Amino acid sequence: MKNVLIIYVAALALVLSGCGSETVNSGKFTEINIEEAVFNETEPCLSEFASKIEYIPLETTESSYLGNVSKCAMDPNYIFIASSDFQKTIHVYTHDGKFLRNIGSKGRGKGEYIAARELKPITDKRALTVTAAGKSITYSAEDGSVLEEFSFEELLPSADTSIKPGQRDLFVENGPDGSYYIRETNQRDLSQRIAILDSDLNHTGQIKIKDAARKKVYSSIPDQTGKIHNLLLPWVYSSILYNFDGETNVLTYPIDTISSIDGNKLKPRYTINYGSFKKDVEIINNETLWLTNITELSNMIILHGTVPDREKISRIVFNKKNGKSNLVKLSEDLGTSAFVNDLDGGAPFWPINSDDNRMYMFLDAGKFIELSEKYNSQKMKEIAAQLTDESNPVMIAVTLK
Repeated sequence: MKNVLIIYVAALALVLSGCGSETVNSGKFTEINIEEAVFNETEPCLSEFASKIEYIPLETTESSYLGNVSKCAMDPNYIFIASSDFQKTIHVYTHDGKFLRNIGSKGRGKGEYIAARELKPITDKRALTVTAAGKSITYSAEDGSVLEEFSFEELLPSADTSIKPGQRDLFVENGPDGSYYIRETNQRDLSQRIAILDSDLNHTGQIKIKDAARKKVYSSIPDQTGKIHNLLLPWVYSSILYNFDGETNVLTYPIDTISSIDGNKLKPRYTINYGSFKKDVEIINNETLWLTNITELSNMIILHGTVPDREKISRIVFNKKNGKSNLVKLSEDLGTSAFVNDLDGGAPFWPINSDDNRMYMFLDAGKFIELSEKYNSQKMKEIAAQLTDESNPVMIAVTLK
């Protein structure tokens, strides 16, 4: 948080700063009831939200070996997957899983990135934009050449801020219209704002939002020997921005409002009601209901966080169509919350990545083979017969209704 070029994107930092006073009165907006969800634990079925499931075995070569996938994206032309080997490159595949090439590489030089935060396909250009710490790079998906490279340092003079370098935490989101939204948090006094720049980097306005918050969080961290240490660590919770359905949205601390940016103001879309679980605590532990991340899709919102008396991260699914919220039960097969796969009788499903209308999961080849024997999906069984334990993971893509 001390380097002006660092963009903070850790999942825990997705708990956000309060909604500012500059808002648009949009009348009624939908409430997401968290207390209702906690007392309505269920195993949601994929068919409630999705219409199609695909299993894509990814070709295994010396140049495309994958471990645990961290980021992925798909467009009508390609599948893009960030290497789990410290994100050293982006692997490009066809839709049937044939490996084509690697593009980009990890590093600090020109055309390189420190860590991939987002993968954004540009379909008409057959290209991929990698949003990373400090920069944005667009690569040709056809030959890996750098089509455009943009350092976020170029945004800073245009933002016209009084916050001194070394005191500032930044988060940059590129709007659908080519504009830029820069969330700035002063690490000393925790004040925040969103600076707005157009596609030519002209400063067009700002939105003041409430201060970030300092909390202490219990975290389990392994040492070099694998021994787990439970540490109480300080953390600053700041606002965060994301794009959905052609708009840039703002999540606000303590994740109680989801707003879209409307000009130089915030337009509330959803309010989150914690009911009796609402607490303002200094130390966050497993006795506190504390949301840490939100994923918005075309027909649902997934809330990630801690729920009292549960050791693992919990997920709450809000159904946009009927307004109901449910806590998702853990799957013994996946070791995490999961949907029941009633689309084809296959293994449980939980996404690691998504776009507006698709969700993606990756299963290790050995696990895929194991689960294909337990469940009744004929397609899983056919693909499992082609795999070995050394094969790349299988990508599972779910299309939403």
